[in-house]
Amino acid sequence: MYPCVTETEVCDLEKRLGVAIPKVYKDFLMNVSNGFDIMNCTLALHGCRTSYDRSDLDSWYPFNLEDVQKYERPKNATPEMFFLGTYEYDGSKLYLNTSDNKIYYCDRYDATPLKSWDSLSAMLTSEIERIFSLFDADGHCIDEDVPTTPVII
Repeated sequence: MYPCVTETEVCDLEKRLGVAIPKVYKDFLMNVSNGFDIMNCTLALHGCRTSYDRSDLDSWYPFNLEDVQKYERPKNATPEMFFLGTYEYDGSKLYLNTSDNKIYYCDRYDATPLKSWDSLSAMLTSEIERIFSLFDADGHCIDEDVPTTPVII
């Protein structure tokens, strides 16, 4: 987890994105965490990255929301799809559909939904439990042959 962002940082990010960040995700970034990753990026929720300076090892930053939202969108993504996370296993993605506020899982290159959750909190609870069950107490993957994504593509 990363330190929360300020309203000013969110406004600056929205300007760079060219779209408003959905309220539920904006609240998450400002009040819970500026993105996070679970089990060494098995699942990463992207946030506001303000620096790429690697000389300061005390400062860690999330994956940049701008990358997944602007540059890595599947070709068939619609404007209602706000991309906010990725799975390390195969680059598959999570997005929030602003028309129904549900979270959807899709392939890396195809925004067709493969799984959905009713809310951001439901997805987080479900995915954290599922992902942690794939790793042992020392954080090692129990079976390297088992995909760590919510659906096998």
